[in-house]
Order: sequence, then structure tokens, then C-alpha cells
Amino acid sequence: MSNTSVLLLPGAWMGGWIWESTLTSLQHRGLEAHTMTLAGLAPGTTRAQASSVTLEEHVEQLVGRLRSLESGRIVVVSHSYSAVVAEIASRRTNDAVAGVVHLGGFVPRPGRSLLDEWGGSEAERAQELADIQGSGNLWMPPTAEMLASEPGLSRDQRAWLTERFMPHPGSTVTTPVPSSAGTAAIPTTYVTLSPTDDAEQAWRDAPAAAVSSPWNRRHLNSGHWPMLSSHEDTVELLVQEIDRFTR
Repeated sequence: MSNTSVLLLPGAWMGGWIWESTLTSLQHRGLEAHTMTLAGLAPGTTRAQASSVTLEEHVEQLVGRLRSLESGRIVVVSHSYSAVVAEIASRRTNDAVAGVVHLGGFVPRPGRSLLDEWGGSEAERAQELADIQGSGNLWMPPTAEMLASEPGLSRDQRAWLTERFMPHPGSTVTTPVPSSAGTAAIPTTYVTLSPTDDAEQAWRDAPAAAVSSPWNRRHLNSGHWPMLSSHEDTVELLVQEIDRFTR
């Protein structure tokens, strides 16, 4: 694995800070690990600046970062929203990407946006879109009250998240994924997340694009933030997948 880099992508509302502990653990394992913060989510970004960021900007930002890493091939690790970005960007730079790991990623089917497959009903999706539009094209982060029921997070972790969350650029979750994105070609692992060991149920709840793909399937007993609630298991899984991609 010495000739492999790992790039950890944060999900919605977050910057590279969400991966700090994971980054350190992977580096202690001898891996060259990196993270990044997507446009509109850096500290100090104004709401007006964030609201203007597009999905294509996030994709191009990741493409540029992948091309700038010169130490062999790269394993891209996405979380939540950033699976959308990773799917599109990795296929534009597939000669540089050894594999992709999606941790609980939102993977819309081609021609559909993340929001098109959000929630459990059309009413929920319509309300989420109305909230984004009402917030000035911003996807607002979960509140402390919303996180109170999130499994596996301590009170301190919930406070840490809500203090750092940023409003997320709305267009990135309402823009359809290009039909050329596809779900093949690059070795990919999709990791379902659930607070129980019932992997079969977790896969029944997984995005349709992941279920119908030829991707490798893994499961973590974790809530939505496995890098916090299941840190050691997350690191171990990533090391295993990186090794599998680079044998």
C-alpha cells in the first residue's frame, strides 16, 4: 500500500475537520492520507457565497485535487453527500483512482439529484426542496435537537458537530447527476450504516443505484457518522478495502 494515497471527502455541512481522527489513524498505519473541504463549506464562507456554489464546482474541485496528488494511485473515500461528487469526479480521472469507498453515501441514479431520492415520500422531498429555497438556496444542517436521536453519538460529539456545521450549497443536492456517471468501471465498495448488525435490512434501505450495482458490499454497525461513533471499526474497514484495491 506504500504507493497509494487516500483522499477522505466530507459530507454535507462539513469540512475536512470531520476526518481528523481517521486521518491520523490511517497515517499511523503507514498510509498517505489526505482530506479536503469542498467549496462553500470552509469557515468564514458567507451564506451568499455558499448559495452560489454548484455541483459542477465541487466535482471540478475534486478532479483538480485528484490530479494534484502524485504518489501513485488514489483511493477515494466518500461520506453521505460526497458520494455524488466522488462518483462523477472519479470517472473523469479514472486513471488516477484505484478504488472508491462510499460510507453511507447518497448515490442517485443517473439523471436524478440527491434530493430526488431523499426521504421516504414525495411530500418529504417537496418539503425539503421548499426549505432549501426558503433558506436562499441553502441546505440547512441538522439542529442539536435533530441529532439527539442519532445513535452512537455522545453529547460532546453532537455539540462538536452542531458548532461546526455550515449551511450546504443547495444546488449541489438539487442538480441531477449526469447520465454518464454510471456505476461500473472503477472498483467500488458501498458500506451500509445502521445501528444494528442487520446488514440485510440495511441493504434493503440502501440507495437503488448501490443495490443494483456490481459493487462490493460491506456493513458497519453505526449511525450516520461512523468516523465518530465507530471510529476503530471504520479505520479497520478502510484499511481492508484499500488493501483489496491495491493488491
